[in-house]
Amino acid sequence: MPSRSQSLCDDLEDVGHRQPSLDLKYRATKCCLWREPEEQILATLEELGIGFVPFSPLGKGFLTGKIDASPPFGPTDFRNTSPRFEAENRKDNQAFVDLLTRIATQKNATHAQIALAWLLTRKPWIVPIPGTTKIHRLQENLAAAEVQLTESDLREIENSAANLAAHGNRYSEGAPHAQRSIFV
Repeated sequence: MPSRSQSLCDDLEDVGHRQPSLDLKYRATKCCLWREPEEQILATLEELGIGFVPFSPLGKGFLTGKIDASPPFGPTDFRNTSPRFEAENRKDNQAFVDLLTRIATQKNATHAQIALAWLLTRKPWIVPIPGTTKIHRLQENLAAAEVQLTESDLREIENSAANLAAHGNRYSEGAPHAQRSIFV
């Protein structure tokens, strides 16, 4: 049985070959915490000329450095149902935040800015869409485009992230949240 990534790549190739003039956008969560798109999907998207629009590139707020292992969520916060946000998994995933902390300190930037700046360096057709309801966070996120990551910074992020594994599933079993969408 093919993997989810391989099945998706096959679907993308089918759509791309049938409708080559369409401007396709593939949307998925991509951040330091979830690296699956890099395994197969990004190469297929690049080959087909399809843009990649990562939603929740800040790991639903986790990569901002504002969430720790203590219970920070209100009773109606959707993250209460996500295995990735269980206290033990937040503690185990702190290594990703620590990585961002090192670089953010060197660059005089925020964790969010480093995570977004990293995504912006990947490919010109990768356009992250971090969500926010606060103007100051929007301004902070936009400022990520001004953060200059050196080759050394990128190597440190890549090497460190390659040795880390995200703990906890992104969604609970049977959750209604769409993990992937293809917009035609």
